Amino acid sequence: MIVYEARKFAEEHHEGLTDIYGHPAISHIERVVERVLHAPHGVPLYLYLKHLRPQPRRWRTRETVAVAYLHDIVEDTSVTVDDVSSMFGELIGSAVAAITRCSETYADYIYRLKASPCPYKTPSSSSIAVTVKRADLLDHLEGPTPCPTSLVKRYEKALTALAEE
Repeated sequence: MIVYEARKFAEEHHEGLTDIYGHPAISHIERVVERVLHAPHGVPLYLYLKHLRPQPRRWRTRETVAVAYLHDIVEDTSVTVDDVSSMFGELIGSAVAAITRCSETYADYIYRLKASPCPYKTPSSSSIAVTVKRADLLDHLEGPTPCPTSLVKRYEKALTALAEE
């Protein structure tokens, strides 16, 4: 039920939005969900071994899939973290808050996502956010649209940082 509601919510709020290539924004979100659901299937083996292996038990929880659907909603739409929390609960709201980049540098964002203590992060929401961010980064690197060369190193470095335990 929660996955269905998250999908519906994401589809409604991303309707009409496109990425920089003109593809529907929801397409990226659906690919991230697929990566969360089916990893390591569909993920190149070297990326799986290098970046995803430490957290296999966390890939398929309902909450993780819901967060995968909602991972871009605060950055891309008028929806707030409070909206997500009130609609989907504290755990999902905290994970969406953790995965949402604010005004910090990208390096600070990755550091915060991985390790920095925050009032809205719980151990569970943090691991969900990291799992979804890994899938998000993999989609940017290996998805159907080419990743701008200026971002490849940044995303690979972020994946490596998020894979360290």
